[in-house]
Amino acid sequence: MKRTLTVVGVTLLLLTGLVQGQRLSNPRVPLFTPVDITADIDGLPESERAALARILKAAKIMDGLFLEQVWTGNPSLLLQLQDTQNQVDRDVLDFFLINKGPWSRLEENRPFVA
Repeated sequence: MKRTLTVVGVTLLLLTGLVQGQRLSNPRVPLFTPVDITADIDGLPESERAALARILKAAKIMDGLFLEQVWTGNPSLLLQLQDTQNQVDRDVLDFFLINKGPWSRLEENRPFVA
């Protein structure tokens, strides 16, 4: 459980950087553009805002769980890719997070991590 929460936390931190308007420099991802998704929740009562906050928290946890369900090696590979200072490896990390694993979903699940 502790490992899963660590993976979820690392994933969220990495995804937060992607969502903040940064364009990915990986040549494989020109089709992927980060987008801010917003909603006007001013008209919602406090109880619905609290429920929405819990739904978002659950969704973030599910993201980490899905990463592990795709392939049990994903958590260790994620940590390995995160530890790099190399721009090429950071680009691979970006593509890894988009695809939720080391296989390109747009290229018939071809591996992009050696």
